[in-house]
Amino acid sequence: MYGTREELCLQLENMFTSDEPLVLLVWTEEGISVACRETQPEPDEVEIRAVMKALGEMKMTQYRQEGVNNLTVSDLLTHQREAANRQVSVPAALLARVLRDYECELEHRAGMAWEAGRPEPDSVKEARNDVYASGCRVGTAKTSPHSEEENIMTIAYRFMHRHTRNTLVARGWPANMDIDTSLNYSRGEGVAFYGQLDALQLQRLLPEIALRGLMSDQAMKVLLPLLAGSELIVRLYRNSLGHRKAHAGTISLEYDNCPEGMSTKHILCLLKALRDEINHVCSCVASAGYRLMEALRPAAEPLVFTRRTRNFLLTVTEVEQVQDDAQWDNETLDARLKAVLDGKETFRRLQIRLECNGRTVGQTHVPYALRHPDSPSRDWFDRHWLRDVVSSARTEIDAMMKSFSGIRIAA
Repeated sequence: MYGTREELCLQLENMFTSDEPLVLLVWTEEGISVACRETQPEPDEVEIRAVMKALGEMKMTQYRQEGVNNLTVSDLLTHQREAANRQVSVPAALLARVLRDYECELEHRAGMAWEAGRPEPDSVKEARNDVYASGCRVGTAKTSPHSEEENIMTIAYRFMHRHTRNTLVARGWPANMDIDTSLNYSRGEGVAFYGQLDALQLQRLLPEIALRGLMSDQAMKVLLPLLAGSELIVRLYRNSLGHRKAHAGTISLEYDNCPEGMSTKHILCLLKALRDEINHVCSCVASAGYRLMEALRPAAEPLVFTRRTRNFLLTVTEVEQVQDDAQWDNETLDARLKAVLDGKETFRRLQIRLECNGRTVGQTHVPYALRHPDSPSRDWFDRHWLRDVVSSARTEIDAMMKSFSGIRIAA
């Protein structure tokens, strides 16, 4: 039994008669501490009471057969510590997914607190710190820095950054905005951009916003004269949620040098129009980002096509991207973006393998093959790729023939 003296006396009174002889063996906190004296580190009060509770829950047959001595107490403490520090192995993808979902939930709780005008709860802060301390960034796990997933994400970010820049400029935003992307298929992920807008830039931007129906023409006509010649500045800055995320909610707005004649109502109207524009930009660009990532990842069925002759089998499959340091100019990036986003084409790495009677004799890789999944191979398959794999096969076959020739001579 385990409990305070008063609790144990009550239990004994209920279990036994007042004149029934008993043998009572007592373990106190001091006794547990002495029994675990050689265990390092020495147990604290919480651990000692946990050991006492475990002793009190031992079955009668167990302590009658084995007894309870210093070794028993020390072993109980060791087992409890092992259980508390127990580690398990899980697939990296599963760990990343669990942590991603957990962090998203924490971010959601923090966002709800901010929206309600309350500070972020300490429990949420501590839980997020635990996630960050694990070293597993959302969407990634403790894997090789050049893992396949990271390679795809790196390439996608290069395209995404360019697409975001193009979108902002086309919508009337300055070209020098700082862009942040984080696309991991989880709530709270997407695109964000930061910087500042002066009065002249706002005058160019507001008609574009009104043209898209995100503010009324009347409001625009009221604001434009107030902005003319003023020194008003609106800043888009990263709030506390933006340290680990990138989406419209990580962008906060502040203004300075409000001109005379611009009332609080006018400022709120301006900020609302900018907020609606930010939300619309981030939503549109994030959707395009997910399309880019899909275009880079191998399909669920990676086999593209096969061709067979009497002795040879040509197989073309989609494979994961590898670390790539290719440098593309903006014109090339724009052409690839147009093909993927407008033409619905894919931009994936291909493996071209040539087999002879089940033995691979030639193999090559095409880092970026731009093609439409439904188009016939003759429309996109470059004959130079076939020449490369055939040349590799010839070299391999020549080496094999020389080896066989040596065997005949030796014989």
